[in-house]
Amino acid sequence: GAARAGRGEVPMRRAVDWREVERELEELPEDFKDQGAFDSLPHVVEILRTLDPSQALGELRDRQQRVEALVDDIVKGYHGGFNKSIHNYSEILRLFTEAQTQGKSIRTSLLALKKQLGTRTTQLRGHWQRSNALRHTLNILDDIEKVAHVPNKVDALFGIAEPPRGGGAQGRD
Repeated sequence: GAARAGRGEVPMRRAVDWREVERELEELPEDFKDQGAFDSLPHVVEILRTLDPSQALGELRDRQQRVEALVDDIVKGYHGGFNKSIHNYSEILRLFTEAQTQGKSIRTSLLALKKQLGTRTTQLRGHWQRSNALRHTLNILDDIEKVAHVPNKVDALFGIAEPPRGGGAQGRD
């Protein structure tokens, strides 16, 4: 309607009266309808042979004006729709192309993230393995420390005092 025409749409001049179009097409002589083989000479000769050539020419011009008005109605009636369809198609194509571009960008980003995660996973696995190795090493060192204290514990149980170590006052002679 008129409210929508303000948003860039072409308003229809009037609705196409298809009965009027059919009636006008039926009244046209068949040789006027054949676009590829139309010969104007017989029609010119016929108009010149009539008693009143100006009246025959006037009738032909009236028919021309009626047909042109119908063609204008059809073109104007559907021009806005065609334009809108073309615009919508262009917009869909633009959005589709944009979605493809975004899809490619997302795919590239995901591949980069996958590589980073792979690198991080390798690094984390290495840290975990080193952590396990260090934990086992600490356990072994704890066990060695416990074993190193066993002789002192045995001596303590039997009451054997450990001789002082180092450079004390007693020297060997």
